Amino acid sequence: MTTITGWLFWLLLCAALLLLGRSFYVIYVKKTASRLTTVMAWFSLVFMVCYWTWYVFLGGRDFLMEAMS
Repeated sequence: MTTITGWLFWLLLCAALLLLGRSFYVIYVKKTASRLTTVMAWFSLVFMVCYWTWYVFLGGRDFLMEAMS
C-alpha cells in the first residue's frame, strides 16, 4: 500500500503542476481566457500550494492515515 501511495503522490503532484501550468499558459500567453477562468486558475494555484504544503511539510499525510484507520 505504501508503494502505491508514494507513486500516486508524485503522479498527482505532477498532474496538478502540468494542468496549472497549462491554464496559466492559456491565460497569459494565448490570451484566450475570461475573467472567471483567471480567477479559477489563481484560486486553484493558492489551494494547491496550501494543500501540498500541509500534506508534505505539516503532517497532513499522517493525519489522513490516522483518519482512515
